Amino acid sequence: VDALVPHLATKMSCVEPCAGAGHLITEIASKTDCYFTDAYDIEPQQPGITQRNCLTLTEKDLYGVDLFITNPPFTWKVLQPIMDHLISLRPTWLLLPADYMHNVRMGPYMKMCYKVVSVGRLYWEDNKKKGVDNYAWFLFRKDNKHQTEFYGR
Repeated sequence: VDALVPHLATKMSCVEPCAGAGHLITEIASKTDCYFTDAYDIEPQQPGITQRNCLTLTEKDLYGVDLFITNPPFTWKVLQPIMDHLISLRPTWLLLPADYMHNVRMGPYMKMCYKVVSVGRLYWEDNKKKGVDNYAWFLFRKDNKHQTEFYGR
């Protein structure tokens, strides 16, 4: 989250559409003045996270919301519809393996990518193993008309 913090505007209202146990919300809330209006997950792992598929979110659900911030599932079959839907509704920050930007199937999405913020290798608490993949935060905007900005570590 530390790499993302400088790129978040003050007092932004956010939704976490793939919240899991809510760790991302807790981290961002502790380091910024951004606030989360809602958190959803198909299988919520903590109280306060609403059980809901993010693919069912509509404009009506997002009144007053500035953006999405999430660490989505990485499986392409699941990720692609999530990206299509979320990006169509609001600017969307996704934590993804950094190599994804080089995949052919990401080509159309990289045209909508406004920023890439390098994170490096991550330690996933659940499996107690240091990762072998590098990660980055990607900001997608459906109406992006700028070249992608890259921010190193």
